[in-house]
Amino acid sequence: MKDCGNRSKARRFYERKRGAEGESRRRIIEVSVSRL
Repeated sequence: MKDCGNRSKARRFYERKRGAEGESRRRIIEVSVSRL
């Protein structure tokens, strides 16, 4: 059970990390598009 809990926590952490990276990339794309 503990392993499953740790896995879900890690999954959430990785998802959060991925989401932050995706947001930053989207912002960069939006900025570059707005500049064009």
